[in-house]
Amino acid sequence: MSTYRNLFISVSLVILASVCLGQEHKSAPVIKTGAKTVNPATPKIPYIAEVVGTSVYVRSGPGTAYYFCSKLASPERVKVVGHSPEGLWTRILPPDGSFSWISMNFVKLDTVNPGIGVVSGDAVRVWAGSEYEVPVRSSTMQVKLDKGALVKLMDGQKATGDYYKIAPPTGAYLWMSTQYLKYVGPITPPKPLKLPPKPTAKPEPAPSVKPQPAKPPVKEKPKAPPEPPKPPKLSAEAKMVKECLELAEKLLAESAKPIGKQDYSAIKKTLQSIAKNPEAGKAKFYAEYQLDRISRFELAHLSWQEVKRQDDELAKTRKGIKKERSVRLENLPKPEDFIVTGRIKPSQIYTAQTGQERYLIVSEAGRIICYAIPANAAAGADIARHLNSRVGLIGELDEDKTGPIGLVKFTAIKSLSALTE
Repeated sequence: MSTYRNLFISVSLVILASVCLGQEHKSAPVIKTGAKTVNPATPKIPYIAEVVGTSVYVRSGPGTAYYFCSKLASPERVKVVGHSPEGLWTRILPPDGSFSWISMNFVKLDTVNPGIGVVSGDAVRVWAGSEYEVPVRSSTMQVKLDKGALVKLMDGQKATGDYYKIAPPTGAYLWMSTQYLKYVGPITPPKPLKLPPKPTAKPEPAPSVKPQPAKPPVKEKPKAPPEPPKPPKLSAEAKMVKECLELAEKLLAESAKPIGKQDYSAIKKTLQSIAKNPEAGKAKFYAEYQLDRISRFELAHLSWQEVKRQDDELAKTRKGIKKERSVRLENLPKPEDFIVTGRIKPSQIYTAQTGQERYLIVSEAGRIICYAIPANAAAGADIARHLNSRVGLIGELDEDKTGPIGLVKFTAIKSLSALTE
């Protein structure tokens, strides 16, 4: 009996073990790094991650639609500061060699500290930089900087187009695909330094001192206030750079005026002098850039002058046409001077072959008003040049016994089309 019982217990244990092994819990994939295994869905931000693969894109935003800024390869590491909502993309601090773009119109150069710029506007946008995209096509904004913020110029104060290349400021991030990153470990903050405790010394007994009579306080002479520090002397190049920045502000103010009141002659003359100065150094670049802007403003001014000239000529021409038309209208006979008005056409029934040549007078709608026959002075007139034109006839009505349509014998014919067009 005990034998059957032991056999039953053994079979039960085997079945229970097989069931447990067949129902293994399915959790999120894990990443092994050295001696420890970490679930990528649970690491605490921020942490260090290692690149898995070669030529892995670092992009300006969370998606393949964003342009890439650089490439990384294993075993390079990055600092992770966040993830996209679905976890497919990881936000990182810009790796070494990354840069950003900022418009040079909103940055003043620090002449005392070369390589440092001071933001001169409010909410100035900073764009993610890429060696594979020109500044004007780098369309992903990273941060906005306020007036007075400092930026580090990366190309020695040399601009690319209208933009400076700067080190990514605080708050600027880039993105990588999560599948190409492997968790390494948390970012351990540096431990604060602790000084060793000072040894406690036993207090020595105070020596016995005989009381001395109090001495009157000595009046100290007031010290002269310290002289203010003298400003550092600027080099000729730094002075001209500063002057170029001031001229750039004047140029911006001048361009804001109505185009007819803009005058760049004084600014242009000073910039040309700086550009030709052999001691200008970097100031030559700034002067030539501002001169190029002035040439574009002057070209726009010339175009405006040409348009204005054409407008003036057009207005003058229109005025002449209006005057000529008014004179022609004054010479237009009054409607009551004509016995009939309408378009004159040759008759297809009464022709010269029948010996009874007549003309039709029709309305603008094409309805026949009457027949017309030239008489007296109009008998020898050139009627053909008036055909199909609007005319006015001077004459008298005559009775037409051959038909129901009236008949006009006209002694004069006046063209109305030319006078009213």
